[in-house]
Amino acid sequence: GGCDIIREMYEAGELQETFKAKGVETEAA
Repeated sequence: GGCDIIREMYEAGELQETFKAKGVETEAA
């Protein structure tokens, strides 16, 4: 499912990098 893909991306740090590029701060779960 989409959530699994997003979770894998997040764990790989890709989402964090994407949010950083957009200037969005995120808290690591």
